[in-house]
Amino acid sequence: MEIMRALTLPAGWDDPVLGQAEAAKLLAQPGYVLLAVAANITGNGHLLGRAAANEAADIITLFVPSPFRRQGVARALLAAFIGHLRAEGASGLTLEVRADNAAAIALYTACGLQPVHRRVGYYPDALGSVDALVLQRLFA
Repeated sequence: MEIMRALTLPAGWDDPVLGQAEAAKLLAQPGYVLLAVAANITGNGHLLGRAAANEAADIITLFVPSPFRRQGVARALLAAFIGHLRAEGASGLTLEVRADNAAAIALYTACGLQPVHRRVGYYPDALGSVDALVLQRLFA
């Protein structure tokens, strides 16, 4: 699976967490990078993150549509982003994830990220709220 860096958002941007206008504004700023599956940049998955030398990077969104899940797409995007971060001289990587998203937490921990903080009631939910886990990986 080939992962490529995209300079603009694909026309079919459908990330349920990050709207197209907000994503475009972020991507236009220095330090933001969009990685996508090269075979079909509009639909197989993408990762938008921020990276800077000597700082911890952030994943803003990592989205893989349902038909492409469980095929290694998210793992490939995450591995490519980690490679990019190391080349840029980032000190590490942080992200937050819903505490009830077991599949995402399993992926992130398998890729070396560890929980460092819990934000209680961070995500609004129809039944109340869900905690967020903050995960981190430091680079040597």
